[in-house]
Amino acid sequence: APAPWQPVGEYHWVEVLTSVNGNEISRGVCGLPNETTKVVAPEVTTKAQPYSALGSEIFDIATVTGPVSKNGYDLHFEAYLVPSKVVDGEIVVDYPEDFTPSDEPGANNYSWVADGDVEPVFSTKEPIKVAAAGDYKSESFVPTERGIYLWVETLTIPVEPNENPTEPGEPEVPEEPYVVHKGEVGIRLETSYVIDITTKAQPEGESGGTATDTAIIDGFVPTGSTIKFEAYKVDKDAPQYDGKTELELCTEDNLIAE
Repeated sequence: APAPWQPVGEYHWVEVLTSVNGNEISRGVCGLPNETTKVVAPEVTTKAQPYSALGSEIFDIATVTGPVSKNGYDLHFEAYLVPSKVVDGEIVVDYPEDFTPSDEPGANNYSWVADGDVEPVFSTKEPIKVAAAGDYKSESFVPTERGIYLWVETLTIPVEPNENPTEPGEPEVPEEPYVVHKGEVGIRLETSYVIDITTKAQPEGESGGTATDTAIIDGFVPTGSTIKFEAYKVDKDAPQYDGKTELELCTEDNLIAE
């Protein structure tokens, strides 16, 4: 016998035999292993684009594994910008007054971001249909501010009208989408750092002397990050870069320093 739609969990069947008068003749035992149904859901892991320069796109990727319902699921993505402020010329996280960040390795100091006071800066326009296990990429968007962006993925059972919910094989569905999985805001693999980088090289130098390049980084730089400079010798007859056309001016053949 079909049962109404049910969320994830373990369910026990009990058979009840009644007479034509409605009197109970027998009742099965609740909890028997052969009378137990486990409703399971797929697992979702994610990995956001970890770094990006301001003006470039960022995105998130969700990997769905395990059993996938024949009716499929809806996958939604949201991104939040961690509030920040400038203190003594340095950009820092603007923590709530009632939140104390932890110095413990791996601590999630951004769990408060999606509690309601911070609105997402990006949301999926249309849900991504998940019909099978695999990788699902969010839409990309271009951040307008440097900072720390936190992604949250949500997998739901879509709500579709069911005209004949009592017919065999046609289980009832809830009025609101049932959340199968919702990601944790602030975890490392769901964090994108967007920084603004400007550079200025020494315009002229003497033969036999040294030349330098300087990078100015605005934004949060993850601990352990490094920056590397490479210098290429360009032939005087090479075409000049016009800011539009991509030219192969810098290759391994003319790399002289790094």
